[in-house]
Amino acid sequence: MAIQIDTPDAAFSTQTVTLNKKTYRIKNRYNTRFGYWCVDILDAQNNPILLGEKLLPNKELLSRYRKSDLIGGYLFITSQDESDVSRDNYGLDKTHTLTFATFEEVEALTNG
Repeated sequence: MAIQIDTPDAAFSTQTVTLNKKTYRIKNRYNTRFGYWCVDILDAQNNPILLGEKLLPNKELLSRYRKSDLIGGYLFITSQDESDVSRDNYGLDKTHTLTFATFEEVEALTNG
């Protein structure tokens, strides 16, 4: 089952999450000057997996860099509409949510 990651309602936050039985740190930052969110993903030893990636609706964050294998699945922004990810609509119980799904979960959904 896909995991929706509870993102704090703050312009900057760091949280520890367990995805696919491994621990990661996720840092969310809102750039007030340009009006967008970006995210850093680090492993348990603080080694960077992804740094400064802009959050866009319905965008998988790691495939572009061929890093999805590092976490064993897909990390993406789910969206209830096609609006941009803004300061007020990103987080759990909002229109845009950071979500993780394993490769197997996505394959099961796409292959029926």
